[in-house]
Amino acid sequence: MTRVFLMAFLLVSAVACRQQQPPSAESYYMQGKAYEQQGRTADALRQYQLAYGNGSDNSEYVRKSINAMGQLYLAAGRRDDALTQFRRSYDYAASSHDTVLMVLSLRDMSRCLRTPEWLPSAANCFERADQLITSAHLDSLRQQLLPEWTDVLTQLGEKRDPTPSPSLQGGE
Repeated sequence: MTRVFLMAFLLVSAVACRQQQPPSAESYYMQGKAYEQQGRTADALRQYQLAYGNGSDNSEYVRKSINAMGQLYLAAGRRDDALTQFRRSYDYAASSHDTVLMVLSLRDMSRCLRTPEWLPSAANCFERADQLITSAHLDSLRQQLLPEWTDVLTQLGEKRDPTPSPSLQGGE
């Protein structure tokens, strides 16, 4: 009788273990954030990578994890790795039609390109972001980008003002 009970228990336990879901992209992302706050960058990156690998294609937490990886790489001076993540973030945002994330990803890409030889590309990121802002009527987002965009133009030696024309500000 004990043997039958033990075998039944083991069978039920095995079935229950199979039915448990693996950790979600959200749980990996949240763990990554916790590690990041503790200053454990390598552990945070590992969790973000797991979120990326275990989430659905358009999961909010996959996109957040990709962006977080880019921010950590950029802070560590790993510009190429950061740029790869920000491009990936942009692609995910584009596939889900998330204009705000597309704009922010372009801004982040421009941050990776703030070297003399890549400044024109950084300016192009802002110009593309401005096109998206204009088409989606996200004028408040433009105000967030203006200081960095102006800085890039200044470094390029350009005298133009990146502010929108009066027609874009509501006047005709």
